[in-house]
Amino acid sequence: MNRNCSVTISLLNKEGPIYLLEERIDDKFVKYTLNNSLSPVLHLTGRDLKITLFLCFSQHVQYLDTQENLFLSNFQGGRPLLTDPQVITTSKYSTKFTAGNISSILESFKQLHKCNHYCQWFSLTSYDDSTDVREMVPRSVESDMDLDTQLTST
Repeated sequence: MNRNCSVTISLLNKEGPIYLLEERIDDKFVKYTLNNSLSPVLHLTGRDLKITLFLCFSQHVQYLDTQENLFLSNFQGGRPLLTDPQVITTSKYSTKFTAGNISSILESFKQLHKCNHYCQWFSLTSYDDSTDVREMVPRSVESDMDLDTQLTST
C-alpha cells in the first residue's frame, strides 16, 4: 500500500525548520465534531453517525478523567485515521493550544453536552436530566451496544 503524506514547513523557528508530516487520507474525508460545539455534526448518518456519537462520548470521558479541565474536539479524517484534533482546556492554558482552543466550550460543558447511548451504557454523569438519550441515537443504533461491531461494520 502506497502511503503518501503532506509536508508543512515553518520557518518561524530560529533554531531551524520544523517539518510536520501527515499521512494521506485515501478514504473519504469526514468531519465528525467541531471545536466550537459539543454536538455531533448534523449531516452524518450510518457508520459516520455511530463514530461521531462514540467520539462525543469520549469527550465526556476525557472531561471527567481530567477533573473537568480538558477534552479533545474537532475530530476529522478518513477511516481509520483521525487527524488534527483540537485540545479544549481552561482559559488558564488556552494560549498553549492555539486559537482553536475555545475555553468557553469547556466552561459550558455541563450545559452543552448531550449524553448519548454510550454515556448511558457506561453510566457516566448526566448533566441534563431532561435530555432524552434516544434523541441522539438513531433507531438502527439504539439497541446495538456492541462497540466493536458498530465501529468496524460498513
